[in-house]
Amino acid sequence: MKHKTSNDNLPYAQLIATLETGNRADWQNLAAHPDTPREALYYLAEKGNTDVRALVARNPATPYQADAFLVSDDAEDVRAELARKIGRLVPGLPESERTKLREQAISLMETLAQDQATKVRALLVEAIKSSPHVPKDVIRRLANDHELVVCGPILEYSPLLGDADLKEIIAASRTRGALSSIARRTPISGDLAEALATSNDVDAIATLLGNRNAQIREDTLDAILDSAPAVPSWHEPLALRASLSTRVMRRIAGFVAASLVDQMLAAHVLSNEDADSILKSVKHRIDAEPVNAHLARDEDTAAHALALHAIASGQFDNTWVAAQLSAGDHKSIVEGLAMATGFKKSVDKIIASKNGQAVMALCWKAGLSARTAYDIQQKLVRIPASQLITPKGGTQFPLPHSEMENILALFGEA
Repeated sequence: MKHKTSNDNLPYAQLIATLETGNRADWQNLAAHPDTPREALYYLAEKGNTDVRALVARNPATPYQADAFLVSDDAEDVRAELARKIGRLVPGLPESERTKLREQAISLMETLAQDQATKVRALLVEAIKSSPHVPKDVIRRLANDHELVVCGPILEYSPLLGDADLKEIIAASRTRGALSSIARRTPISGDLAEALATSNDVDAIATLLGNRNAQIREDTLDAILDSAPAVPSWHEPLALRASLSTRVMRRIAGFVAASLVDQMLAAHVLSNEDADSILKSVKHRIDAEPVNAHLARDEDTAAHALALHAIASGQFDNTWVAAQLSAGDHKSIVEGLAMATGFKKSVDKIIASKNGQAVMALCWKAGLSARTAYDIQQKLVRIPASQLITPKGGTQFPLPHSEMENILALFGEA
């Protein structure tokens, strides 16, 4: 049924007849037309099939009552169309006055921000990610979403998230890739860069280093450089950062490839004396490196990077440790235990002691189970069977927490 005039001008009897026939093409035409009477759109929202309801949800003329009905529609595609529309609508409504229309649209947005379907939340986010004219509580909810496709664009673009909000998310987020989204923001303050640098998220720090609009203070850069030799993905963005001091360039030249040193020196204005000094130090490092020494270094680097990634992504747990034990990758487990507990100097001492109680205490402090601690005693530390400390009841730590703290204190850790 094709209309040469607006649907608003349809004779009432003809409109009723069109609705009563249930003709699919006619219903779709009515559902999509901006001049279709509001009552007809509500009727179609209730009675139409999925395609018709999706068109009603997309239609900007659809009344609030129909949208409120569709916000809990069984069909994901219908709710997705509504999310797309509401996401475009709210930022354009006047914020200065609490109009009824804005309040109704925000109510729908708040519901859609909690929709069970990732697609619906993602479409809403795509429409509002850069807008300063949406409620901040909606932005905060979406920024803490467990799906990266939802939280990522908000974390990267939303102007409503300040440093305090972002630091809170950095401290609490367990969504892989969320911190990298923050690290891509423009600009990034020195305080936010410091929070990212201390997060232990390997990918996020690499992204931060590559962000030319990130203000990274020299003390923050020094902290990154302490771990950088063991993380190859940081080498290029470090060497190619702008405005590096001569002192920092000397540190970088101490571990990155010679080709990166050449690029770093070419990008900075240095005296001939400083440039020659850095190049000579690189040559001396390469000449002094024993044949095949890189093999052991690469193995240690890989173990450190694997453990660091597991810690940063929240994957350092009993399952991860079991997988490394099965693969015989003991170095990664040791690195992970050191990072998870902060006992960087004592972990090697505890393992070398072959003390089952100390290993139990170390694993407890790292958040691992008593069963995993038992497996580490057996397979990594290789404690004799007669000296193994077994879990109480098969699953519980056999020592009180206070006693395990005292054991760790004997190894220099309070």
